[in-house]
Amino acid sequence: VPGAPSPNMPSTKPPNENETPTERKPGLRSVQTTMLFRAVNPELFIKPVRQLFSVMFCEVNMDLAVTGEKKAGLEA
Repeated sequence: VPGAPSPNMPSTKPPNENETPTERKPGLRSVQTTMLFRAVNPELFIKPVRQLFSVMFCEVNMDLAVTGEKKAGLEA
């Protein structure tokens, strides 16, 4: 087709604002933010660690158990 662009030729159309360029990384780690924002929201920038998540999961469950035990003691 004479009017169709060749796959080897770069496109001459301007980039669309809604399209995500391939060189950009998704997520908040690539976004420039202030140190205050990073200090207030560290969970958005720290890579997840399985051991940390397992410790946090156990801590939350223990907190819930203690809270339930205290509530049951007050009702009895």
